[in-house]
Amino acid sequence: ELMGFLMGSAPVPASGQELFQPGREKSVGWITSGVSSPAFGQTVALGYLKRGSDPDLGIRVGSMEGPPAQVRTLNDEGWILD
Repeated sequence: ELMGFLMGSAPVPASGQELFQPGREKSVGWITSGVSSPAFGQTVALGYLKRGSDPDLGIRVGSMEGPPAQVRTLNDEGWILD
């Protein structure tokens, strides 16, 4: 499922970077694009999370030790921030 990722002051992730979750050995998704967003005041990215992933357990970008990302749902009008 296509999701949005809020990454704070982390570097902009490269397209194709994998997403990881604590307790899972394999990647749970990947980044499709990222940018430093003036509108959000932080690094944001779009990417896909595999089915069965639980965003509430935390997502890391690039490796299990990579920067954390807060997962946000997208709809036809854009990002859902609540």
